[in-house]
Amino acid sequence: MKTLWQTLVVVALSVGMLRAQNVGIGTATPHNSALLEVDASGLSPKKGLLIPRMTTAERDAIPSPAVSLLIYNTTTGCFEFWDGTNWVSLQPCAGGCISPAAPSAGTHAFTATSIIWNWHPVGGATAYYVNTTNNLATAINVGNATSYVQTGLSCGAAYTLYVWAQNACGLSAPTTLTQSTCGTYSAWQYRVPVIITNSGGALTDYQVLITMNTAALIAGGKMRSDCGDIRVTDSDECTALSYWIEPQTINTTATNIWVKVPTIPANSTKTIYIYYGNASASSLSNGDNTFMFFDDFDDGVVNTSKWDVGVSTYNNCVVENSGLFASNTDLLANENSVSGYYRIYGTAAVNVVNEDGVPSGWIGKGLRSVPTFDLAKGLVIEARLHLFSYNQGGGSHRGIEIGLSTISDKDNRVDIVWVWDASRNHGGNYLFYVKEEAGSRSGGNLMAGTLSPGATYRFVYKKNTLSDFSGNFGGLTGSFTSTFNSSAARVGLFAVARGVGDSVDARWDWIFVRKFASPEPTTSIGSEESPCL
Repeated sequence: MKTLWQTLVVVALSVGMLRAQNVGIGTATPHNSALLEVDASGLSPKKGLLIPRMTTAERDAIPSPAVSLLIYNTTTGCFEFWDGTNWVSLQPCAGGCISPAAPSAGTHAFTATSIIWNWHPVGGATAYYVNTTNNLATAINVGNATSYVQTGLSCGAAYTLYVWAQNACGLSAPTTLTQSTCGTYSAWQYRVPVIITNSGGALTDYQVLITMNTAALIAGGKMRSDCGDIRVTDSDECTALSYWIEPQTINTTATNIWVKVPTIPANSTKTIYIYYGNASASSLSNGDNTFMFFDDFDDGVVNTSKWDVGVSTYNNCVVENSGLFASNTDLLANENSVSGYYRIYGTAAVNVVNEDGVPSGWIGKGLRSVPTFDLAKGLVIEARLHLFSYNQGGGSHRGIEIGLSTISDKDNRVDIVWVWDASRNHGGNYLFYVKEEAGSRSGGNLMAGTLSPGATYRFVYKKNTLSDFSGNFGGLTGSFTSTFNSSAARVGLFAVARGVGDSVDARWDWIFVRKFASPEPTTSIGSEESPCL
């Protein structure tokens, strides 16, 4: 009977306590805020509450754990609870074992379709987990790496990555990383990769030539007829690169696009991208931003921030007998008589002038740059010339010269010229050079050949990092050496006449100076693709 009575009492008490929404163990008056209160004050010896014990593997096998479920992890020596997403350690753990701190965000790298996520290392962490959702159960263990690459993303879209740090004691709380892909060119329908192959040394801010068939793209309705929708980006598919399109090559099978590439590693390849297919875009082609020096003579007036002009400068020039400056000339020069050109034209009325007290001929006009260049680093001058006309007079000394130069002063310079000289002892037409080295003048023929009036030619003048000069004027080529290696050389262009009755009309369309490299990088264009997935 005693046992039955005791049982009835316990049941009665239990029913009463359940009705009151409180359960007491060791107390008949559990606290009103507690669903269960365990009181050990009346116990001797004392006893505690034993929480379920299990390993990490056993913990992870619990199906659908409830939020706030509490366990003791025998692997880490930590009490842990489930917060609905992760098992969180109650610090400190047994034996001083402490779970790692949450990682802090680093600087992420991104393109239009990929993100390289970066976070800072956490002291003592032995591994990191990542997931695109806040779910540790499906997270990826990336080992001790502090970066993670996502590809195949949409351009202009925002993305999130969750990162946990782990050590022997457990896992950190997750760190939330956010980043958007590049969406700058999402309005462009097409792009092509351009592979730059560099078999030489590392290059910085180097002007690379890309030749592209824009005629086919324009005919196919993929590109504006003026190539105004062309854009160029670096390898990251986002950073815009400065470029200039040679106007005469637009809508042709060989459109020349010059791109200033910030870095090209030595003996390697690099990929940049050309975008097109946006009818509402307007051209960003800009020679000033692309080259070391540039002028397309489209202003209608000589830009005096770029060129020296006037009587006391290279505008009035004499080629022979160490001459550079002259106070008289019969030719005219301007940028407004024919739109889009710097024009040197006229007919010589005298045979000789005195320069440095010595009779001299070949008087004419030209321009000399205000900016200077270090020849020890090498350079390339390229210009487009429309040789509208030239004629010779009836004198015994007759001819014309048209050329490019690098110059420090009248006693230190190197000219490469095309000469039409019917009066020289060896006569004829040819590519020629003249060099002044500390006042000592010499020169010579490079290659015989004629440039025809009414035709347009490309003039290329090169100086390498040593003492070698070379020229290619309309396919006439040659090279020579000179000790002229000024660290503050200017570049110049000119046209001159030899004697009475000799005339010339030389129209310079554009000129630029670019960096020198040997060998020069080469380019190839890959298959057309969509900028955004």
